[in-house]
Amino acid sequence: MALVIFVYFLYLPLSGQIKKEIEPNDRREQAQEIRLGEKIEAGIQENNDEDWFKLVVDKSGKNYLRVEVSGVPGIDISVYIYNSSGERLTEIDDAPKNEPESVNYFVVEPAS
Repeated sequence: MALVIFVYFLYLPLSGQIKKEIEPNDRREQAQEIRLGEKIEAGIQENNDEDWFKLVVDKSGKNYLRVEVSGVPGIDISVYIYNSSGERLTEIDDAPKNEPESVNYFVVEPAS
């Protein structure tokens, strides 16, 4: 299964090595590939910047995705998760401008 994660700014502040965002990744077809367990640090390049990531799920069974997006001054962060067909599975836009957004325990499984 491949999920496409679309965010304005993604930062997972967990222990371990942090992978840097690779530009361009501003459109679905440019999504940067990531794997379960990887931590990504990305930044806003310009107004209305979009960052796309393609999650490769290669571990059997149910896996839980966690996305933490730090607050950015003057920005209202949104997180969207799509399946490999481009169908939006969820949208997270609960926090106000300047505040972080998070997705906790979003279930992902490999394609059968």
